[in-house]
Amino acid sequence: MEKHSFLSFSEVRGMAVITFLTSISLAESENIIRELRDYLRQGQYPRVFLRMDHVHYLDSSGLGLFINLQHEFRTTTQFRFSGLRPNVRMVFEFSNLLHYFTIDDNWAESLKVPELPKPAAPVLPVEKAVPHEVLAIEGKYILTEDGVNYCTQKQIPVKDLRLYRGAMVSGFSWSSINTAMLERFVTHGLLAGVELERTEFLDKRDKILKLTEVLFDGIAMKRFRPLLKLKLMEDETYRRLAARNISPARLRSAVKGHAQVITRLKSEIEEGVLRRSSGATRPKTARLLDLVDDSVWFLLTQGPSTSGNLVLRQRILEAVVAYSGRLELSESIALNLMEFLQQAERAHFLNLAERDPFTRKNPQSIPELLADQRFRDRLVAKAKLQNELLVMNMNFDGNPHDSLSGLVVEITVRNKGVAGNLVRTELLTKKAKDRTNHSLEDMLIEESLEINLENLSLLNLNALKELCREQDIIIETSLTRDERSDETVASMKLVL
Repeated sequence: MEKHSFLSFSEVRGMAVITFLTSISLAESENIIRELRDYLRQGQYPRVFLRMDHVHYLDSSGLGLFINLQHEFRTTTQFRFSGLRPNVRMVFEFSNLLHYFTIDDNWAESLKVPELPKPAAPVLPVEKAVPHEVLAIEGKYILTEDGVNYCTQKQIPVKDLRLYRGAMVSGFSWSSINTAMLERFVTHGLLAGVELERTEFLDKRDKILKLTEVLFDGIAMKRFRPLLKLKLMEDETYRRLAARNISPARLRSAVKGHAQVITRLKSEIEEGVLRRSSGATRPKTARLLDLVDDSVWFLLTQGPSTSGNLVLRQRILEAVVAYSGRLELSESIALNLMEFLQQAERAHFLNLAERDPFTRKNPQSIPELLADQRFRDRLVAKAKLQNELLVMNMNFDGNPHDSLSGLVVEITVRNKGVAGNLVRTELLTKKAKDRTNHSLEDMLIEESLEINLENLSLLNLNALKELCREQDIIIETSLTRDERSDETVASMKLVL
């Protein structure tokens, strides 16, 4: 077996098994496709199995890698994928490419392909254990006025922080963050924003993905209960119960006495949601059902077969199905934020490289040098010395509890230097178009799309805009250039 930094190769009876040993993003895709092409051209394999079990993250440039690969070898090689993690599968799903590629649920399913014995296990890199629910990423966490008052009452020390643009705020500067506490702060309106400053972000990719998902999951969950209550107030049976003003203690006691019945009801509604909503997952659906008030479960246990209760149960099912689309939002936003960050990082390193004494004389060598980790490390050290940083801000404006008013979330990513590429500018500044009649899969099958990794680098943004339209969420994106500070700022604003 031949060892590579990104891939592990094995061969069984004329068939290749390629195991990916790393996540696939803009930083790795060029090196990965170079290794893949070299290997496949040497071997002339009719069938290739791509094992994705250890790919924790895939961006649209990684997706473009597979599109290019399938297109280039379409007449000679059949590719089969296995082991897609949920967030990786979501990238294929958002791009409508689940059926364009042959994808098995797991490696055991791939092994059912005739004449394929199980290959030797590849040597995999050891993954460092991360403490449960603690993210080791340094950042500034900015408090609202309510947040400052809360910390003062609880005698939690608060610091004066100077942000990247010079503003003074109150909050915390932490090297690691407890995700459960972070979610509580944002859902109770105590957190006004987060600022991260780094010379590079991709080395903290998994942490940033998790941080973003925690924040937006928390907001989505917090806004579900008041929205559900508004929906249920349309039901006459529920309005009569609300008018009776039954004490919370009595409701809790009644719910406790019908625990088994309620568990069965939750299970039935959960299964109904999973059947009707492709974007729903069992853990998040269960979390939504846990947010349903005791008063609702109390009503549903009072003559569960009556027409009134059947209607009420259907209303809850429809509300959870309708809201499940919003639960996709956190993962989609996290994926797009990583796209923002790596595009900014690419432009940032290009700016550093263009000012390097060696590349001034040899500008044609920049792409090759940026793929060299030693050269990148030298640029990182120089950036730290000159305090030239990439800056990510996430700001919250509004009350997560108030279902009648919008909560505005704005994410900005700031980098030194130019925008990076024309595609980045076009996709972030153009207005969203109406849905096209042709999917990406259709265009690929018809070979009417010019396949280029650069053209696919922000493909997920269109999927996010489509999801926002379906959920009546306002989304705006922009890319601005500050000539005075020689900075480019990419921004995404959502009104939830």
